[in-house]
Amino acid sequence: MTIGIYTEKLKTLAAGVSDQDFIEGCDIAVERENPFCGDRVTLTANFSNHSISEMAQSIRGCLLCRAAAATLVNGIEGLTAEALAEVLFDLEKMLKDGEDRFSASNNPWHELSIFLAVSEHRARHGCVLLPFKTMSDLFAKVHGGAEPGVAVE
Repeated sequence: MTIGIYTEKLKTLAAGVSDQDFIEGCDIAVERENPFCGDRVTLTANFSNHSISEMAQSIRGCLLCRAAAATLVNGIEGLTAEALAEVLFDLEKMLKDGEDRFSASNNPWHELSIFLAVSEHRARHGCVLLPFKTMSDLFAKVHGGAEPGVAVE
């Protein structure tokens, strides 16, 4: 049973995510889908001086995917490809081994601790990772690769 992973905090985060938020005429768009459950994340963005100046996301997904997307947006200011890679690595590791890697209150990604309980439900890991992997795709698409120094303003 997976009731324990759907905390009030998770539900609150998920409720704040838009189903249909796009930037018309955007500079770049990426989409990724979880083939196991059908969750889909679409990101659209505009750039200015090698930084993401505006970003929108459209999420068609479960509570876990939507809450993960909300935590991504909450930590997006100043985010670089390198920093995202570290967060994604730590998130994957936390889900795999069940060790909280984000709980320190000074960690800008401390909200990711709400996904610790998901570590016991391997089939749900992809739902949590999808928004972060989609953002990684966006960085990779910027210049044909994850260019160092490309940041979100």
